[in-house]
Amino acid sequence: MRTPLRAVVLGATIVTGLGVVYSLVGAISGWEPAAGPLLQALLHLAAGALVVTAAAQGSGGRGWAARLGFGAGALGLALLVVAELTYPAAPAVADGLFGIASPLAGLGLVVAGVAVLRRRRWRGGWRAVPLVSGLWVFLVTTPALVVTGGPPAPAALLAIAGWELCWTLLGLAVLREAATPGIRADPRTRVVA
Repeated sequence: MRTPLRAVVLGATIVTGLGVVYSLVGAISGWEPAAGPLLQALLHLAAGALVVTAAAQGSGGRGWAARLGFGAGALGLALLVVAELTYPAAPAVADGLFGIASPLAGLGLVVAGVAVLRRRRWRGGWRAVPLVSGLWVFLVTTPALVVTGGPPAPAALLAIAGWELCWTLLGLAVLREAATPGIRADPRTRVVA
């Protein structure tokens, strides 16, 4: 992985790690900053950068599942950025976008996660990180948001903190695999990792 790309991945990993802390502090203290939507948009943007980098690294191969999965995951996260930025001015529009974006990101990561597992390029438990990131949306985040009505409810923020942790682990997996001797970007991809 080239140095500028490594810096982006490291930065995105740090940002998503700070997202875990941000969500946990909100869950424990009830703190809800005025800049919350902007901070959340930044977190989704960082997660999107990690998804794009995992795809460029060839972690799931070049097949339809990897391309469709990582593409849908990145699109879902981009829509989450738009939803967060739209929320202060048009909450109803943003709620509609959230209803599309989160499941799209989750489904994309489930499909990409299966491709990563089948490719066996990543080693150990790191191979499961994209799949777990996608499943988290359906098994934890969505039920928590439905039951609690969403943030600032502590259970909702804890579920979001868990999803941010998934993104942080994805960043660590990308960094780990890029540093593993003998692991290189798939030469057939257009992006040099």
